[in-house]
Amino acid sequence: MKHVVLHIGQYKTGSSSIQNFLTSHPDYLAKNKVKFCERCLLKNEPDVGIRHFKLTINTATENCFWPDLVDEIKNGDEETYIVSYENMLFGLDEKQIAYITQILREFDVSIIWYLRRQDKFLNSWYAEIIKSHKGTMTKSTFLKRYHTLGFYGKALQKWHKHFDSARFSVISFEQLKREKQNVVDSFLQLTNIPKTHSIANHADNPSLGSKGVVNILAFNKSVHLRPEIHRNVAQFFINYFDDDSKFSLLTDFNLPVDFFSHHFDDKTPTAENAQLSKFIVQTCKDCHAMIFFE
Repeated sequence: MKHVVLHIGQYKTGSSSIQNFLTSHPDYLAKNKVKFCERCLLKNEPDVGIRHFKLTINTATENCFWPDLVDEIKNGDEETYIVSYENMLFGLDEKQIAYITQILREFDVSIIWYLRRQDKFLNSWYAEIIKSHKGTMTKSTFLKRYHTLGFYGKALQKWHKHFDSARFSVISFEQLKREKQNVVDSFLQLTNIPKTHSIANHADNPSLGSKGVVNILAFNKSVHLRPEIHRNVAQFFINYFDDDSKFSLLTDFNLPVDFFSHHFDDKTPTAENAQLSKFIVQTCKDCHAMIFFE
């Protein structure tokens, strides 16, 4: 019987690192008789992980994508097939989960969740929304709208109810961090895939700290620019802030504006480059003052 691994949750638990590793090592996976399923993937946002986004669209309807995935598994030569999308935990209702149970009934199913402590998850998810420039809401507004994303118990119960014969693995992301374990190594161990080499312990889609969030939120509210430029600005802050949102690399706060121009693509107009660079220079100075006088 073929083995299907469903990696279904949660956001901000290293999912991008897992997905990007699986996408980048198809030959190694094949050598171990494992495949990261190719159908139903969303590939236009590699910075946040190439994941099976389509599997939460039109589930349990005539336009459902799950039959395509099952066809790939049935016709494949590997023994284990991995499916990964962290929104499957909350993005599917009971009817849809029951449908998935039936369509995967011919396979041996394992389900993996990485979960964060709710307060840490909600803080990190808020930072993600600000970093990716999908909103300008305050944290209090965010919590009023999205606090139910911390209701893990109800979400987990739905999956347990319908996949009563599946093997479940629920892993604390905080415990992994305390033990200084790499989430990719953890995932490989859970799926019985031997490590190919030492994996760099870094996040592909890292979180901003509190000061980084404050500064990018101000940027979101003050400047209306193309999304890709926003992403470059966010990446700049990630590169130059450590976990406490203090500058780890930038020591000269009198750098010329031109220093920052390489953080923007060639299509960015010169005027926008100058505007963005001036914003970053001022932010550096403001944060430098906060760091030493708070």
